[in-house]
Formats: sequence, C-alpha cells, structure tokens
Amino acid sequence: MKSAIAPLLLAVVAVVQALGRYMYHQDTIVVTGQMFFPIFLAGISIFYGLRARTGAYGTVKLALLVLAVVAAALTAAGWGMALFWFYPSIWVYYAAFLLLAVYAVVAVLSTPSGKQLRAEQALETDESDVDSQSESRPADGESVTSDGGADGGWRTTRR
Repeated sequence: MKSAIAPLLLAVVAVVQALGRYMYHQDTIVVTGQMFFPIFLAGISIFYGLRARTGAYGTVKLALLVLAVVAAALTAAGWGMALFWFYPSIWVYYAAFLLLAVYAVVAVLSTPSGKQLRAEQALETDESDVDSQSESRPADGESVTSDGGADGGWRTTRR
C-alpha cells in the first residue's frame, strides 16, 4: 500500500493541535517544535513510503490510516466546538505524533535495502539471460562454432 494520505493527515492534525495550544500558552519555541517534527516525520514517511514495496506491512498501514482519519475527525469535531475537549488537546497531539512516528518506522522497514535491490536486479537479469539463451540455443545434435554459427565447428560448449 503506497499512500501519502495517512502521514499528511496526521501532520495536519498535529499542526492544528499545536496552533490551537499556542493560543493559550503563547510559547513560540514549543509551538515551533510541535509543528516542525510532525512535518519532518511526515516528509520522511512519504519519502520512504513511496519507495516501499507494495504489499509490505499493508495491514499496519491501513490501520494507521483509519486511526489518522479518526484523529482528524476528533480534531474537526473539537474545532467546531461540538466536542470541545478534543481541541486544543495535548493528548490528541501526542496521539497523532505517536501514530506518525509509527508510520515513519513502518515506512522505513518496508523499504528494501540496497543489497536487496541489487540481488533482485541480478536475479531479474539472470532470468532474462536464461530466457534469451534458451531462445538462441541450437537444437540438440548441432555443434556451435566459435563465431556463433550452428554448422561445422569444433566448439561444442553451450553458454
């Protein structure tokens, strides 16, 4: 599951919650950190998430997407003063930040390493070489010459 929706949604929830708390506390350094780190983690999650394997940790990513939608709905309900205890709430902020950190870890874990990519590429090229050799291989009983011809040569090895 390659998607950038969950990290973006969680980053928006965290930033909105941080801005809501700023109205009451007026601490610029704290709100800057509360806005920077979710945006940073969302960027990492999106970068690695789009490079990840398609089926890796799909269930976990789907569960995190559902929880991101729930956090966004609670923030929206609190922002509209229907459920005023959800905005601004430090607990919703920390929940969104924790979910974003978990999503970043899952995105990094689902990304193949350089060794795995090289091994897969080598395997793919070996398979394509075997396919191309089987297509160009002469029939049984024919000899292969050193110039690649199929008749009258002394060389009988096959590559």
